[in-house]
Amino acid sequence: MRFLRPWRVPGQRRWTTGLLVGAVVVSAVSFTGTAVAGGLVTGRQIKDGSLTSVDLKADRAVTGADVRDGTLSAQKLSSLPQGPQGAIGGTGPVGLSGLDNFDYEISGGVSVAAGNDVEITVPCATGTVVGGGASSDILFVRMEESRPLANGSGWNVLVYNESGVDALVYGWAVCVSVP
Repeated sequence: MRFLRPWRVPGQRRWTTGLLVGAVVVSAVSFTGTAVAGGLVTGRQIKDGSLTSVDLKADRAVTGADVRDGTLSAQKLSSLPQGPQGAIGGTGPVGLSGLDNFDYEISGGVSVAAGNDVEITVPCATGTVVGGGASSDILFVRMEESRPLANGSGWNVLVYNESGVDALVYGWAVCVSVP
């Protein structure tokens, strides 16, 4: 003997199964459809000029971290709107007319034996020293001191040859006087 459940009608089984399968398919398509569409939108699909500042300001949707390095050029940024020109400021003080007596002085080459140091002085006209330094024909020469002479008549460098071979070293100075 077959027991019939009171809520079940003969022939309803196929109809319920069909509805259930249909509901699963519809929900799967609707859920994956939005997820797939959201994941596939790229910058290539966005038409130039179609995004406005209102689109970008919503909930801080776009930040600097979202912009790939090198994609914003000066040309692209120059098209941004500009505000009105500000008031013109007052005239500033008159500056110096320029440098006078600009000289770049360099010493003759000084031989520095391996493991030794040497002091080189490069003369300038009094009161004209701005800066100086040293250079060498090999890598392992260390400048230990670089300074103006106390009386302002030149530049002094102290170098140490930490290599295993003799080096040729040059001292130099930039000598400038201001009018």
